[in-house]
Amino acid sequence: MSETKQKAPGGNTVRWIARIWSGAVLALVVVQLMFRSPTSEPLPAVDWFLVGLWGAAVVGLLLAWRWEAGGALLTLGAMTLREVSFFLVKGFWTPAFLIIWVLVVPPAVLFLVAWMQAGRANRAPRSDESTPSGV
Repeated sequence: MSETKQKAPGGNTVRWIARIWSGAVLALVVVQLMFRSPTSEPLPAVDWFLVGLWGAAVVGLLLAWRWEAGGALLTLGAMTLREVSFFLVKGFWTPAFLIIWVLVVPPAVLFLVAWMQAGRANRAPRSDESTPSGV
């Protein structure tokens, strides 16, 4: 009997949608970094921290290509920590942050769905294991 992993029927589709979406987010980040306008003032350390959390969320999307659950949880955690930190440091929150959430959070959720589907498929009994070996 072979020890092959079974994939969930829709798991690959969900996984590839998440990968394509996260690739688009990465491309957007690269374009933004390449064509950003130089600032006359240096950024305060607090702003570097907040930008770093956003960067950690993007890195989480990249890690999710290999480790779906870990990368997705890193992304969701970094985004949540970013919003809470911004509110605590700056004293307000702006709805414009939802644009970033719409870009970054859905692929993380899709990676989690693909991970759960793959786990469910691996736990399901295979047809060759359901019959007793003596029959």
